Amino acid sequence: MSELNIHLQEGFENDAVTVRVSGREVYRRQGVTTRTQIGLADMVVVTGFPGTVDVEIDVPTRSQRAVFPVTLPDTRTVTASFSKPSCR
Repeated sequence: MSELNIHLQEGFENDAVTVRVSGREVYRRQGVTTRTQIGLADMVVVTGFPGTVDVEIDVPTRSQRAVFPVTLPDTRTVTASFSKPSCR
């Protein structure tokens, strides 16, 4: 059975986050914040999805949403991060 690790990494600050895999909600939390010592806010492990799936990460507190296809078992880990804009 394929296993997919979804890591919420850098830049989360008290955010609401929902993760769906092929339309099925697999994660929903409020107050997601990155632990800067380890660069990780949270993670979820999903099993039971063969072939190509759509991974959706929704962060309504930032008005951000991303959906992308992932082929299992070729892809084992998906990461999501926010970076701070830089001034030039």
